[in-house]
Amino acid sequence: MTLSVMFECVRCRFRSGLDAWFLGCPDCGREGMVSVLEAVYPGDARPTAAPFGATRDGFWGFAPRLPVPDAASRLTIGEGNTPLVRSRRIGPALGLPELLFKCEGANPTLSFKDRYAAVTVSVAKSLGFKKVVVSSTGNYGASVSAYAAVAGLPCVVLCADTVPALVLEQIVHFGGQPVVIEGPDRFGLVDYLVSEHGWFPAGLFLETRVHNPFGVEGYKTIAWEIVRDLHDVPDAVVFPCARGNGLYGTWKGFRDLHELGIIHRIPRMIACQPVGSATIAASLQAGTSVRLSPNPGERAGRGRRAQVRGDRRPRVRRGSGGGGAQPWHRGHLGRGQLRSRRGRCRAARAGG
Repeated sequence: MTLSVMFECVRCRFRSGLDAWFLGCPDCGREGMVSVLEAVYPGDARPTAAPFGATRDGFWGFAPRLPVPDAASRLTIGEGNTPLVRSRRIGPALGLPELLFKCEGANPTLSFKDRYAAVTVSVAKSLGFKKVVVSSTGNYGASVSAYAAVAGLPCVVLCADTVPALVLEQIVHFGGQPVVIEGPDRFGLVDYLVSEHGWFPAGLFLETRVHNPFGVEGYKTIAWEIVRDLHDVPDAVVFPCARGNGLYGTWKGFRDLHELGIIHRIPRMIACQPVGSATIAASLQAGTSVRLSPNPGERAGRGRRAQVRGDRRPRVRRGSGGGGAQPWHRGHLGRGQLRSRRGRCRAARAGG
């Protein structure tokens, strides 16, 4: 079977093949709207790796459902296949004896974002780009730096002036070049380097003028590994979120399995955000599909403040029967909220 990934606009149904879709749907763009294209695959695109097939391969064993058709461009430093570990303390304390943790700190740069970076930098290589730029407040910059180094591509990481020195050292350690920017001009500089100098933006799957529709596909592998290791579908997936890329990509992974008839239901998707940045919970409570901005005066963790419009993340929670929570405020993720039909839940270790 020949992999024939396509990219489609969910708004107007424009569709085309793999290309540098950093500005979104061209038809919607002519109307002054930004609509991020999404990868779609033919129905016969079924990996041989479990849970699709019988083999147990590495991350790229799922290649037929990832947007990198060129096998020679697929980069790996051992990402994925992270352990699913039963909780020994938190689960029993909450009355959840089957609470499991997907330990994403076992990835090469200690972050689940290696899954995103593996796919997006592989796309950069396959499309022939020579330089990579990313705006990051932390571990994603380190992750992109590592994969760019493997690809032999220079990588500039634009960092806020609040980024700790240890994070800057980590970026350098993995081969990137951190550039500290004062003020909110980091995204404008990304826009300039992409539009005027042809750099590859290893950014996020967001409805911004310059964005990246590729890397989010890598997060689908989290769902596939969970189903493979459980031989079942969890009742709920609890996912720490910033902008929600990890949660959305994982939901897409479950959706792929459901559409192919491999699983018969999609688990509840629960987004967890800190107080002051609970944009997903706010949008759900307001009954809107737009992720509302947090109140500027409220406290938020570093790298967790999201002020970008988008309609996919709240749709995931509504469509899966899940929700949004602020777990650092009065114990919102307590006994009642996490209880499931069989007491089987899964929580990701890293934020998204």
